[in-house]
Amino acid sequence: MYIILEIDNVISDDSWRADKIKKEKLMPSGKFHEYNMLCGFDVPGNEWLFDNDHEVVVLTSRPRFYVEPTRQWLLNANISPSCLIMREDNDNSSSLQLRKKQLFNFSETMKATADQIVGAYDSQQEIVDMYSDSGIPSYLVSIHREHEK
Repeated sequence: MYIILEIDNVISDDSWRADKIKKEKLMPSGKFHEYNMLCGFDVPGNEWLFDNDHEVVVLTSRPRFYVEPTRQWLLNANISPSCLIMREDNDNSSSLQLRKKQLFNFSETMKATADQIVGAYDSQQEIVDMYSDSGIPSYLVSIHREHEK
């Protein structure tokens, strides 16, 4: 059985780096670069989500460029995901469209069906609704009040 998690604001407290988002930048690569570079220093949160017997699947909006600090953070937090799917570096799709693609990729790669997923957790309501519409038990969970991305 699988549990699907986003990282930022679900299992890592990214609130301290929210001010690193450069809102004046148009391209996401520039807008979120410093914010994402610091991800390895986040404190874990909502440990009950990954401290269980389910296989952890991480679907994150972080671009693949940040795969090493992301993997290191997961290792330091004692999280060994069976699947880690990150945003392609040139993918500027919305969070909702991205998560739909990631869910499809996960389902295809792992041959997983909705009934094999015990829960999907995200800090954005539209993503939680998408999971629910896909027949997946879904929950809105956050460590802090969502900052504007």
